[in-house]
Amino acid sequence: MDMNMLSKMLPVDPQSLERLSKSPDGQMLMALLQQRGGSTLDHATEAGKNGNYAEMTNLIKGVMGSAEGRALLQRLAKQLQTPQ
Repeated sequence: MDMNMLSKMLPVDPQSLERLSKSPDGQMLMALLQQRGGSTLDHATEAGKNGNYAEMTNLIKGVMGSAEGRALLQRLAKQLQTPQ
């Protein structure tokens, strides 16, 4: 997933997304998404480039299915809300 696609999906400035993508939590999220299936993530990314975010939404829901994933996404959401 590239930064342009993320910036379209989230109402966050590009610098915040860049910072987040390089953070330990951002890296952990990408690892969790890859564990769910690298080809699935690649397919969801391609679909997102065409404006179809349903597959990425399903991947995120899968991450939210675990306590670890929910905690991770909550930390990431707080990081996005906190200006730095």
